[in-house]
Amino acid sequence: MTLIVTVISDFGIIQASDSHLTTADGRLLEPAAKVFNLDFAHGALAYFGRYGVDGRPIDRWMHDCIRDYGETNDPTIEGFARHLQTRLEREVSDDERQEGMMVQIAGYTEADGARHPEMWFVRNLDMESTGEYSDGGVFKISEDFWGRDYPKWLGAKPTGADPVQQYYFNGYSEGRIAYYALSQTFRSFYQQVWNHPGWHFRPPQTLEQLASFVRLEISSVVTIFGSSDYPTPPIGGEVQLEAFAPPTGAITLL
Repeated sequence: MTLIVTVISDFGIIQASDSHLTTADGRLLEPAAKVFNLDFAHGALAYFGRYGVDGRPIDRWMHDCIRDYGETNDPTIEGFARHLQTRLEREVSDDERQEGMMVQIAGYTEADGARHPEMWFVRNLDMESTGEYSDGGVFKISEDFWGRDYPKWLGAKPTGADPVQQYYFNGYSEGRIAYYALSQTFRSFYQQVWNHPGWHFRPPQTLEQLASFVRLEISSVVTIFGSSDYPTPPIGGEVQLEAFAPPTGAITLL
């Protein structure tokens, strides 16, 4: 199982995950990649779900998928997301499909001479009202940042406010819910520390500083699972994290 986190901000984009790989019957496997750079573009993806497509481990399958698409003419983030959706729908076996898969793809795309971030979400799971995921079905695709969530930020945040930081996270249900609760508690604590008279703490001002907060929050969930009665903690191990600054020509989000 897995916890994946995508963060989009004026500092850049962060993709992160824990590193535990477990089988459906609870066996712990050797760690392997869940975060993948998109070599053809300024972006990366984070993967959650059954660690195999058509009988091949995801790390090998995904590297080939990224390479094959990158060799096409004029590759883009959206184009790759749609390419991935098509290949998953075609190549995932019935058994693999039932366990479900989610891929969060974040990167910069160019339009009208400027670059902006996007977050494409490819999945064959839906979230139920209980917080659990439905059984795997047809693979769906959506772009959730630039076209959906970013306009809400523009309408809600006044000029001069803190930079936009949009989080997307998915994974093993208990871990995803624990991450949300922890991150909310941490943010309340951060504000207390940052606003304390006479103290010199402040919000992160660089991509590296923001990435350290993301790493802390995922590591906290890993710590909780390390002290549990799960036969094999479904979330654990080292944090996998990739962070990349905006490219030349990227817009300021706010």
